[in-house]
Amino acid sequence: MLPSLDLHEDSQDAKFDLVFSLAQRLDLLPPVYVISHARAGRVRTLKTLPVLNEMPGVLVVAEHEMAEYQRHHGRRVLLPIPEDFGPRNLGVGRARQWSLDTADVLGHDHAIVLDDDLTLLSVLWGAEPGRASRAFAGRVEGRREEFFLGVFMLFVVASLEAFERVPSAMISSHQNQNANRTPAASEARYQVNLGGNPGLAQAWHVRRFLEATGGLDLARWNDHGDDIGAVVQILNAGGSVIKVPSIIGNSLDCETDSVIRTPESAPRLRQAEHDHLMADPLGPYVKTKYDLIDRPQWHSLDWRRLARDGRVTTGSAPWAV
Repeated sequence: MLPSLDLHEDSQDAKFDLVFSLAQRLDLLPPVYVISHARAGRVRTLKTLPVLNEMPGVLVVAEHEMAEYQRHHGRRVLLPIPEDFGPRNLGVGRARQWSLDTADVLGHDHAIVLDDDLTLLSVLWGAEPGRASRAFAGRVEGRREEFFLGVFMLFVVASLEAFERVPSAMISSHQNQNANRTPAASEARYQVNLGGNPGLAQAWHVRRFLEATGGLDLARWNDHGDDIGAVVQILNAGGSVIKVPSIIGNSLDCETDSVIRTPESAPRLRQAEHDHLMADPLGPYVKTKYDLIDRPQWHSLDWRRLARDGRVTTGSAPWAV
């Protein structure tokens, strides 16, 4: 689906040319849903990708928050979640599942689900000596909005290509922040079962996921852990997870700017995530980061051990050379 790029000759120019050309290809875009809560007046994703403001039903919010969001955005862009959907009337997992269900009802095999605090998108390119850079200011030349849109479309088409080439793939995401700035990351289109939890921009193969799992397990993953929870469900169903390491997405700080967790509720939510993961068949493959008083703080899967034990198949599709 993507043009061939020779990363050993003018790779920077080739990749930036591709980014700007893809900014003009909104015809390739599946339905996009931005899940939001308690940020009616500050949905950063709609500022990073303002073209989304022109799309109907893009902003997914709880029904009881409709009036506040309508005051800021109008009714056209809003997709309300019914009050009786899910275990309770709030939850990130609930919002994500309603987005997938909506895409499915409308007959779409694919959907893009974004968090509401996407602040920046960038692309990695090889830098000397032996490093990769995400620096873009000098190359964008006042085309920042177009650049973000092009990077977003690059993520989308790379994900759709992965879904086409990997029949078991069900979810794709970019890399978060600066997790991997190596030349190998800058030269990868996508990787299969080689990354962390899905990021704030997710591409879904809706039909595969719903048919294989029945949907996100909201009893476990409504309030917290829906990212790794989805991955656990996918792997248990024999599916695969895609990472696009050449794309970087930034968000608001997940701790200080969270509208879900408070200092008081965070330990309880993380402990519930931990308990659900430890009770799962993949529990032995979960790595846990603890805080100073031994409370679960963060979880990720041990992908190397999963591959070593034959639980997943790994691979990558580099830019054509």
